[in-house]
Amino acid sequence: MFRQWLTLMIIVLVYIPVAIDATVLHVAAPTLSMTLGASGNELLWIIDIYSLVMAGMVLPMGALGDRIGFKRLLLLGGGLFGLASLAAAFAHSASWLIATRAILAIGAAMIVPATLAGIRATFSEARHRNMALGVWAAVGSGGAAFGPLVGGMLLEHFYWGSVFLINVPIVLVVMALTARFVPRQSGRRDQPLNFSHAVMLIIAILLLVYSAKTALKGQLASGVIALTLMIGALLLGMFIRTQLAAARPMIDMRLFTHRIILSGVVMAMTAMITLVGFELLMAQELQFVHGLTPYEAGLFMLPVMLASGFSGPLAGMLVSRLGLRTVATGGMALSALSFYGLAMTDFSTQQWQAWCLMALLGFSAASALLASTGRHYGRCARRKSGGGRGDRNHGL
Repeated sequence: MFRQWLTLMIIVLVYIPVAIDATVLHVAAPTLSMTLGASGNELLWIIDIYSLVMAGMVLPMGALGDRIGFKRLLLLGGGLFGLASLAAAFAHSASWLIATRAILAIGAAMIVPATLAGIRATFSEARHRNMALGVWAAVGSGGAAFGPLVGGMLLEHFYWGSVFLINVPIVLVVMALTARFVPRQSGRRDQPLNFSHAVMLIIAILLLVYSAKTALKGQLASGVIALTLMIGALLLGMFIRTQLAAARPMIDMRLFTHRIILSGVVMAMTAMITLVGFELLMAQELQFVHGLTPYEAGLFMLPVMLASGFSGPLAGMLVSRLGLRTVATGGMALSALSFYGLAMTDFSTQQWQAWCLMALLGFSAASALLASTGRHYGRCARRKSGGGRGDRNHGL
């Protein structure tokens, strides 16, 4: 039992910087603009490239974990994540920071399926596994939620690169603990990796996102935007067709014919987008409209961070008592109610109302994330312990 919870501690420790890095730069837009001379478009790519690359790479990395074992995958991902963090901390241009953030995402894409596969391999009893998943979900949602506060605190007192340097000692500690205490797993040598399919998916996602961003900004002619959109959609269609035709696909697209799996993935994506998107928009409004500093903006959003960070264990108990469907549906409904209330709130004069609604949003969205992960998790075949869970992590 001690080794089980020690493994969970290692998983939690390495997952914290992965989750925080998704949102840590949300309050850093003014600083990066002045320090690196980044344009508005470059700032968006600095923030977004992390999630976009991770979305494409998490699938083959899950397959790689099935092939070499989650311990090796965790060590590889941790090492790459640490090196990329070091490089990002000393970036001298916006382009360099975008490139290093993309490499960070590849390391994170190794870590995420390794942590989920580690939970499955470590906790065989459903009750303990639900509790471990609750802790994992709390770290994911709470880490992403606390990202702006962490970023604001560091920007208030240190050089902007410190938001990446804090990852390095964490990664070193995790790699030492993993090498010493986590048992080695045998992999399946016949598991195909399909990295070419992953590249196709990443290019498709980038083209679709690029066309959407340029269309909103009106930076390119409508014909160029339409062509970019068509190429991205074509590549995405080719990816899906390739996966359906492959004997050993990178991702079994037929999983999405199962209603429970499909609903779990959609709800997980919605819950994560809810938390991350809300914080990005709030960080900008609080700084540019209300004139707060990065640290003050992070403090203002503290209720959503605390609620999402501490929701995991409680949500895990609710899942055990009420079931996945009830918790997932209730979480989505409460999130919608919270957004409606926030839309009607004046942040300058109704701070307490805003904070209460933020707390409700953080708890409900994080609970929905846990429940939707559990729905997907429970239906994926055991032999796809890494790759099967990779589908859900597209929500990141």
